[in-house]
Amino acid sequence: MSSGLLSYAISSDVLSSPPFVVVPGVINIRALRGTSAEGTQMHIKPLHVFRSGELTRITDVGRSKLQELGVTTVFDLRSDSEIAEFHSETPDIPGIRFVRAPALTENAWKIDIPELRVRILFASELC
Repeated sequence: MSSGLLSYAISSDVLSSPPFVVVPGVINIRALRGTSAEGTQMHIKPLHVFRSGELTRITDVGRSKLQELGVTTVFDLRSDSEIAEFHSETPDIPGIRFVRAPALTENAWKIDIPELRVRILFASELC
C-alpha cells in the first residue's frame, strides 16, 4: 500500500471515530468533550456542542444527520470576505438557525503564518 493510501486509511479511521461524527459533506466535525472549567461546576453535555469546517458542501444525508444529532443552531465564525472569496454561502437546513458571528476581522483569515510571525515579532520589539 502506498503511503498516500495508508495516510487516507488512517485519517478516514480517525475522522470516523469519537469524538468525530460522520456528517456527509462536512469535514472535521466533532463533539466537544464535556469537561468542566477549573473552579466551576459547568459541563458540556456529551453530543450537545459540535465544531466543524464550513457546511457549504453538506449533502441531503448530511442535513438529515445534523437534524438527527439535534443541532438547532449553527454559529458561523467566518468573515463576510471569507464567504465571498470561497463562494461558500450558508446552506439552508430546515429547523437549523444560522447565526453569523465572525471570529476574525475582515480579511484577517488571509494572513499567512510567516507574515503573522513577522508582525508578532515586530510588535513585541516595539513594547
